[in-house]
Amino acid sequence: MNYVLFDKFGLSGNTNDYHNPQNSFIGRVLETKKGNPLTLSCIYSIVAQKLDIPIFGINLPKHFILSYLDEDQNADHLLFYLNAFNKGQVMQKADVISFLKQLNLPLSKEFMLPCDNVTILKRVLRNLVTAYEQNESVGKKQEIEILFKLLEE
Repeated sequence: MNYVLFDKFGLSGNTNDYHNPQNSFIGRVLETKKGNPLTLSCIYSIVAQKLDIPIFGINLPKHFILSYLDEDQNADHLLFYLNAFNKGQVMQKADVISFLKQLNLPLSKEFMLPCDNVTILKRVLRNLVTAYEQNESVGKKQEIEILFKLLEE
């Protein structure tokens, strides 16, 4: 998958314009082939799941990654992690623990096990709120906040 998505298709992390709101729109990322960790992970996991490969999102603070589960898709049997922003770099549990320690965060299961789609969508919306806040698009920010509130209900 790494070879096809990153080498052949050319997906990569947008390191030059990381906070651009366009990095959060799958259609735009597919056009430009550049995105943020969350959107690249979404594309990766959607393709993987269509191929019956058990890859799911991990809502890691400050960086969204993926997990590869065993064939039973049992979250207790997580085999390894993937960093879609870094061309599908394979990571071990120790790498995630080290990252959390660097951020002075607890070793919570919430940060180490797969999350659901609503959690992913909320994260996309929070990223957009921040991006629109930074480029002073008040109207767009308010629209996204309304969507976020709907998910909270």
